[in-house]
Amino acid sequence: MTKLVDRRVQRTRKLLRDALMELIIERGYDELSIRDITDRANVGRATFYLHFRNKEELLLAQLQEVVSELIARLQASDPPPVHPIGARSRPLFEHVAQNRAPYQVLLSSRGSVKLAKYLRDTMAGQMQARLQKAALPSILTSVPIEVVARYLTGALLELVIWWLEKGEAYSAAQMAEMFERLAQEGLGTQAPPVLDGDSLPGTEVPTTSEVWPQLYKQIPGRP
Repeated sequence: MTKLVDRRVQRTRKLLRDALMELIIERGYDELSIRDITDRANVGRATFYLHFRNKEELLLAQLQEVVSELIARLQASDPPPVHPIGARSRPLFEHVAQNRAPYQVLLSSRGSVKLAKYLRDTMAGQMQARLQKAALPSILTSVPIEVVARYLTGALLELVIWWLEKGEAYSAAQMAEMFERLAQEGLGTQAPPVLDGDSLPGTEVPTTSEVWPQLYKQIPGRP
């Protein structure tokens, strides 16, 4: 009986979380009411309050779950030394592809500032640890390693936002490979060879020279 109840609780909470994500993308967060969420989830208001005190708690629970799952994946991944910079980006892009709606909220002004900061800080810390094990070019010896880590983390998250806005025009594997190329070239290091499975069969991964013009077009007020 306990297992049955647990499954019902999980199902109800998932219905509410999914309804919230859909509505935020459609209408924004501020204008949503509890009734909007329960109507979309097809559950009663009393049921909602059995699980969450308000919509803020529901939003935070969803985003916390997504961030915790991502951090666990990143910590579990162990890229080979030949991929010192961008190898950890593939688990991120894959996770974003599987949780598109929550990331659209998390990485926008509609999400939780504290959670977004936690995500950035954690990713930057892991990037810094990876960089400390890598052979960086001499040109970077005068740049604090934490600055390089923040630079790469910011670029990676901005690329994720652009990817979401473009409707995932490229696969997670393609985005990870492009980020790695950009990161390696930006730091003045030699990009490692592509490992088997990094690109999808029968597809060509755009080169760096093809990617930059597309990103440039997204910049407001560009000359």
